[in-house]
Amino acid sequence: MRLVACFAVFGLMALLVLPKSLHAAQAAKAETDTNVYETPGKDGKIVDQLKKGNVLEASNLTTNGFYKVRTSRGVIGWVSQEDLKVELTGDQYRVKLSEQAMNAKPKQQTSHSEEEGPKKEFNFKLGIFGDYNLFSASGIINSLGKFGPGFGFGAEVGIFLSPSVALLLRGEQVFKGQYLTDTNANVTVKVTAQSYPIMTGLQFRLLHSQDFSLFFTALGGYALNTGVSSSGSSSVSATNLQNLSSGALTGLGKIDLYWHFSKRFSLFGECGYRYLKSSTFTPNVAGGSIFASSFQVDLSGIVAGFGLAFAF
Repeated sequence: MRLVACFAVFGLMALLVLPKSLHAAQAAKAETDTNVYETPGKDGKIVDQLKKGNVLEASNLTTNGFYKVRTSRGVIGWVSQEDLKVELTGDQYRVKLSEQAMNAKPKQQTSHSEEEGPKKEFNFKLGIFGDYNLFSASGIINSLGKFGPGFGFGAEVGIFLSPSVALLLRGEQVFKGQYLTDTNANVTVKVTAQSYPIMTGLQFRLLHSQDFSLFFTALGGYALNTGVSSSGSSSVSATNLQNLSSGALTGLGKIDLYWHFSKRFSLFGECGYRYLKSSTFTPNVAGGSIFASSFQVDLSGIVAGFGLAFAF
């Protein structure tokens, strides 16, 4: 009987104590102006907003980098752990909460359109990058199977239309240089294929967490000065010295993976496929030349690279 009574008392104590510990909260203070989200992630619906210094109750544990909170207005939601300080004592919390209640203004009603979806944290972004272009550009040079791969570098500017969609403008230079020898004349010629694509399109966020984001980007536009040129010493024949270029339509589809190492700065990697092909060139090759008599500069192929992005 004593053993049964002991278990009964222990069970009653567990019922009284455990629920409180499982749902225990701690006093916290907002370190900056921030949003309260419906779910633990910045892509969730915004249900309230905090000003720097506002106090509230926060859970002991985080989920996906977010504390579950109850604001002074009684709104329950999630706030990023980066924006909260959870070291207030009980007395500090009560004093702050009392001051906050005295100074609080009634929450204004928002229209239905204002409550739809999460708000944008940033309006613009800027990225710079370098990439490796796996094109072959075959057919330009006599007896040379391919002329590639090449390199590229440039910049992207984005305007956030929503937290998940951005309008992008991308400009870059794609190039490949190679030294070739004309065995008939025993001279060396530097041949360069190049293009300057300017494209615009949309970037869609597919996945998002506190540390990483995954995007799909589709771009299209026009490539300036797409062609081939050559240079060499004065002994190089005129047929080996060419400067041929034209405009060309171009397109790029790619996947971008962003690593957010701070709130505004990210490192990103990109991988995709580019279409870029010039019109047909027919250089003057009378008397012999390293160039084919007719060719296109085809810089289409897989693109892979890395860059740095800044949101503001």
